[in-house]
Amino acid sequence: MSIRDIPTRTDGTLTYDERVELEGVEYLFTFAWNARRERWAFSIASLDGAPILTGQTVSLGVPLNRRAVGGPPGVFIAVSNTDDVEPPALTELGERVSLMYLEAADAAEAGF
Repeated sequence: MSIRDIPTRTDGTLTYDERVELEGVEYLFTFAWNARRERWAFSIASLDGAPILTGQTVSLGVPLNRRAVGGPPGVFIAVSNTDDVEPPALTELGERVSLMYLEAADAAEAGF
């Protein structure tokens, strides 16, 4: 099974970008902390700037890219490393909570 950990920062930076290659294609991820809601959200764009997914809140245990238009064919899931269901706080995305990517073939086999 091919599962990737999407790189995230844990230093309290409120908004940042990460370039990530998934299944042979490179994408631009933008992570943003919403202070009012105290939740992380992420967006995905192609390298030419075309939006694929915008403003997806990081919630645990559910597929996060159902609204994506084109883009990575697999499934994104946030997983708690402490077996709880609370969304990640400002410095917990990448520590207590990991954003994982399940490649398309494995996602189909798992029923996603």
